[in-house]
Amino acid sequence: MSETPTPPESNPPGEPEADAATKGASKGEVSVTTGDPGSVKTPEQRKGMLDSALNLYGAKGFRIENRSDYQATVSKGKETRHVLHIVLTIITLGTWLFVWIPLWLITGLRRRMVSIDDYGNTIEQKLTTL
Repeated sequence: MSETPTPPESNPPGEPEADAATKGASKGEVSVTTGDPGSVKTPEQRKGMLDSALNLYGAKGFRIENRSDYQATVSKGKETRHVLHIVLTIITLGTWLFVWIPLWLITGLRRRMVSIDDYGNTIEQKLTTL
């Protein structure tokens, strides 16, 4: 009598795969990409994983602002010169607000903190700037 192999468990349609799980990302604040469950990574492996993650961010146009062994801050865009825009808004009697607000929302500075935990999970957290 031969046993029929059982198919591997799969997620229902529309559900993300286990290795690309997203936790707590309902507001897009923190996302986690899971690594090998249960295996603690060596410091060298974690550093290599951070290097790989930073290479991907670099390909997306981000630049590294700060880096430690297992964590880095990356940014994209540029800061808005609010003083200049305030002066232009005053000079144009408020008309410049229609330029300033979309410009600030579209081209503003975006920061992310990327870290690798002990198990090789890549954690991305959006940082807010005021």
